[in-house]
Amino acid sequence: MNFPNGTNYNILGTSHGAALRMCISPMYPIITIPFDLWQNFQSYAGGTYIGRSIGENIWGEVFAASGVYAGDLTFTLSTGLNIKIPNNQLVVPDYSVDSAGHQTSNATTREILINSLQEINLNDVPLLGRTFLTSAYLFVNYDQSEFTLWQANPTTEQKLVAVGSGPSCPTTPVTANATTSAGPSASTSAVSSGSPSSTPSTPTGAIVGGALGAAVILGLLIGAALFLRRRSRNSGVNQDKRSNPSWRLREICGMRWMGTTLNKYDKTTEETEDGLIAF
Repeated sequence: MNFPNGTNYNILGTSHGAALRMCISPMYPIITIPFDLWQNFQSYAGGTYIGRSIGENIWGEVFAASGVYAGDLTFTLSTGLNIKIPNNQLVVPDYSVDSAGHQTSNATTREILINSLQEINLNDVPLLGRTFLTSAYLFVNYDQSEFTLWQANPTTEQKLVAVGSGPSCPTTPVTANATTSAGPSASTSAVSSGSPSSTPSTPTGAIVGGALGAAVILGLLIGAALFLRRRSRNSGVNQDKRSNPSWRLREICGMRWMGTTLNKYDKTTEETEDGLIAF
């Protein structure tokens, strides 16, 4: 703990030895520490403790705004690297979201972005969440199973540095063999690929795509022709059925049996002028 008057206090104490094992978790919003370390922090920080936050940074420690901790917090890694979290990133308003979706906060309270592990979380591994990463740069090399950490440097200066010792790009020119033809008696020779060829070539992907597109269009045309031919044939058949009085009778009566004569009906039936059958 780094107080504004220049006084520093170590909250690690002796209960955890010379160091505390913690995990970096960019997904977790705040920092978690064992309960006894939180008690040490609170005893040095002072202020009026209110309780836990249930807002955006859930489970952070909420204090009255008057007299809340005004110092910074520094983490010293085993490599000697110091990551200092300034007060404006450590102590913030207790933000929450109201029913209308607006971010709100209470001017009379402040939240310290630390969660003390207790009760069912007593034995959890302490986490360095996004509060820690507001003051540190993290680079993860998954190929080498390593990560690199720097103290954040909020300036406009830029400096590119190489990280890791993976494979590098080749620096020597690459040559390829090609054939040249000069009439019926062709000769073969090796040439350098340093100068580009003047003969344009069509990419394989474009050739395959064009062939597939042509096949699809041809299939659609064939399908459309078959559909129109079948529709025309069905139209002729339906027209013949409509001109047959026996078919019109079956259509009117809702019958489904097939026949071409009317002798199955009562002899009182007769054909009207419009071709329908009257009883």
